Amino acid sequence: MTDLKGKTLFITGASRGTGNFFVDDAILKAGGITDLSRYAVDPNVEQMPDFFV
Repeated sequence: MTDLKGKTLFITGASRGTGNFFVDDAILKAGGITDLSRYAVDPNVEQMPDFFV
């Protein structure tokens, strides 16, 4: 996700972000994107937490 890559570097700074794990929706929300429906396969289905690591 291009939105995510740019926001991660902007929010954390490249040197502080190295070696860390980030959850996509947390970074997007920190960057001001709160409506995540545009990333859903089906916007009519409520998104569920994903703990895949």
